[in-house]
Amino acid sequence: YEELLSGDEPILPTPHSKLGIAQGRQVDVLLLTELLVWLNQRPALSDELVKEGLSRWVPEYSNKDAGSDQ
Repeated sequence: YEELLSGDEPILPTPHSKLGIAQGRQVDVLLLTELLVWLNQRPALSDELVKEGLSRWVPEYSNKDAGSDQ
């Protein structure tokens, strides 16, 4: 199957020139546990808190529409 990759993710070569293997970053187990707790919060988080969380949990995330409610 195909998967989109970030430009910062290293890609390992394969014998086929058009195929590569993504080398994902290591994830800290404690960080993952924290993320799961955050994702399961009730009541649901506000849009602003979700954007703040995404900035923390996803290094590539950029909130380009900051200040916009759309």
